Amino acid sequence: MKIKDQNIEELLKDKPELLFIIQVLSKNLTTDYSNLHKLDFSEFIRLIKHHRLDSIFYKAAKEQNISLPTELDAKLSQINKRNKMRMMKLTAELIRIHKLFTENNIDYISLKGPALSQQIYGDYTIRNSRDLDILVREGDFVKSSNMLKSIDYRNNKRFNAINKFNYKEFKFINNDTKILVELHHRLFNNKYLLPINNVIFKNPEFIQINGVDIPILNNKYNFEYIAIHAAAHNWSRMVWPIDILALKNKNGNLEIDKQLVLLKNTIYYNLEDYILSSDEKQLKLFGKMFHLLKMKNNSNYKLQELLQRLFIPYRYFDKRSN
Repeated sequence: MKIKDQNIEELLKDKPELLFIIQVLSKNLTTDYSNLHKLDFSEFIRLIKHHRLDSIFYKAAKEQNISLPTELDAKLSQINKRNKMRMMKLTAELIRIHKLFTENNIDYISLKGPALSQQIYGDYTIRNSRDLDILVREGDFVKSSNMLKSIDYRNNKRFNAINKFNYKEFKFINNDTKILVELHHRLFNNKYLLPINNVIFKNPEFIQINGVDIPILNNKYNFEYIAIHAAAHNWSRMVWPIDILALKNKNGNLEIDKQLVLLKNTIYYNLEDYILSSDEKQLKLFGKMFHLLKMKNNSNYKLQELLQRLFIPYRYFDKRSN
């Protein structure tokens, strides 16, 4: 029996904390939660943090007038406030870098982060981001690096031929604020995966944050980018399918090139059947992740990433030039 055909309550009967999160997010609270105090609060908070739901879950619970135990509500409120403060700090830095790049004639695209949060949810503080991801033209990379260094950033590796071939981005950390910026010269390590650099820099879209027009991927490209990025990480964070569903709901006529989006290893799924169509409990939204979420994964993240590169490479090769 396929996971998506199983009953969610039966599937997660030994994971009440995860079940509660999923039902609140899908706005389908069918389980009796009159005894929420019996939940393992530490496990619940761990899941909220792991899946980057710091503010998304808290907002969903409040909108549905769900009465949380006082202790849990206080903790979630604290996490929510902390996330919003971090996102405001990241947004201020994004605007500072925007002004720096604009003054120096550097085209860039803001990936994920505050701009995506504003684009999808109309609130740049609602998603949880740990850093800023900025895409520049490969020819502008050295200039962009120097600009970041001029405002007290330091980078982790040299931009030479070998590193440029192996890595899609280089990390820069600010000596004062400790904000991390990942400066990308392509979207994915595999340069043939979603090779849209030329297109997006010629016709960028913008989202306004605090009166500043930030260049972003349009809805179609963001959909594909998030889906491929999530697939590369085995959909291990719940925020990604939530983002995708939000993008689809916001843009009902969004046309996706299904052949571009690889959802698992060598298998091309039909997106409309897999993610975009939702049954009574939106099992298809979370179905791909259930078997992963049920297990406590104690393996080292870097080891997982290495294994993915060795045994689960991006099985997508587009013959169009970048």
